[in-house]
Amino acid sequence: MEILRDNEAQLMCPYNPSHYIRKSRMEYHLVKCRKSFPQNGRFVMCDFNSTHRIPMPEIQYHHETCPDRKKIEVEIYQEEAKDPPIQIPLPNLPVPVDSSWDDEDVPTYDPQKYCEKNKILRRLDTASAAKRRDFRLAERERFNQFDDIVEKKSDTARNTRTETEVLLPPTPAFAQPSLDTPPENINKLKERISKVSTVVIPKM
Repeated sequence: MEILRDNEAQLMCPYNPSHYIRKSRMEYHLVKCRKSFPQNGRFVMCDFNSTHRIPMPEIQYHHETCPDRKKIEVEIYQEEAKDPPIQIPLPNLPVPVDSSWDDEDVPTYDPQKYCEKNKILRRLDTASAAKRRDFRLAERERFNQFDDIVEKKSDTARNTRTETEVLLPPTPAFAQPSLDTPPENINKLKERISKVSTVVIPKM
């Protein structure tokens, strides 16, 4: 049973003394209860706590003795006691304007012309069947022209590469060394060794 006990403080409703509401739910209850008891409209809301509803003649006394007044005043005094932020003046530097885009005489972008000059697939859906057929044939011819241009470029690059390879000097062919015939350097070294007849051993 201790688990079911609500330890939160309950407050009495100012509009109906028989209502005891939890402190966390008091604001919601006051909105509903005020509509149910419109004759109790003589209550005034406290400036420091919205859940305090005080009769009109007692509102000044309540403002002087309200327990929540201390919280508001402490925050106000702390804000006043804070040092003002340091403001560093920023230099007013003029921004040089080199040119304006409005002054440049540049033609506008035409998407139709761009699509005609590049390999971009287009469709025509809002014309008659004959016009759509003619449009498809014209698009095929346009795409074939782009393919021919690409093939010509590839052939030109291939021919240029072949001509460059022909102009290169031939690679010299090196003879493979044979194990049966030793090189000249080894033969000369053998002759020098055979000429030495005496060996001088230094004394220790």
